[in-house]
Amino acid sequence: MGETKPLAILVVILSTAFTASGSLFLKRGADRLSFSSLQGILDGYFVIIGLSFYFIGFIMLTFSFRHGELSVLFPFISLSFVWVAILSSVFLAEVVTPLEMAGVAAIVCGVVLIGISSRNGNKKLRLQG
Repeated sequence: MGETKPLAILVVILSTAFTASGSLFLKRGADRLSFSSLQGILDGYFVIIGLSFYFIGFIMLTFSFRHGELSVLFPFISLSFVWVAILSSVFLAEVVTPLEMAGVAAIVCGVVLIGISSRNGNKKLRLQG
């Protein structure tokens, strides 16, 4: 495969934002979902929204994979953990511990290094099996 296009990287990053948002909606939906009453079932619309966000993220990820190298693009998926930490803190009032913040920082650093490597066109090692 050839070089990874910058658009593919941007789209995979957007894909992670959609899947993280989908997780937020699934969490909200799971908290409200109840099969004991009609109202409980109707509150399941958060689950449907969450699944829709996941599907949109999947379509975007598929597009990205068509226009770039898997070894460059796939590590960007770890940004989902960053988005989830931010979204759960803001919208669910969950507390992010200092250790979790360090983990998020490590993920961001790793993704930045991969991005820099792909832009500089560094020679890649091919693993022989």
